[in-house]
Amino acid sequence: MKINPLFTLMALLLSCIIAYTLYVFCQNDFKIIYTTLGGVVCSTYFLTLLGLDFGTTRKNINIKTLSSFFLLLYSFILVYFSFQNRFLPSFIISSSLFFILFLGLSFFISKQNN
Repeated sequence: MKINPLFTLMALLLSCIIAYTLYVFCQNDFKIIYTTLGGVVCSTYFLTLLGLDFGTTRKNINIKTLSSFFLLLYSFILVYFSFQNRFLPSFIISSSLFFILFLGLSFFISKQNN
């Protein structure tokens, strides 16, 4: 696994922009939690999508496709829960489960020998 520093910097900047956007447009009482969790999880998805190279073309395509799918899914979750006011435990549980599922699947894909 190699790290591309330019794309890693771009991924971190994109996640900071998303976190700031969440902070500005969030209309509930848990603004700081949504901003922090959204920035950290989006930075992980963007890092695997843009900043990392996993060696073989097959692994790269599979992990980047998986990362883009989970990034899109997480974006929908962030938009939905940012306008809801009473669903903080649901947001934390759903985003954590999807994040753990993403980490498990990407670990399984990266350990394949082909």
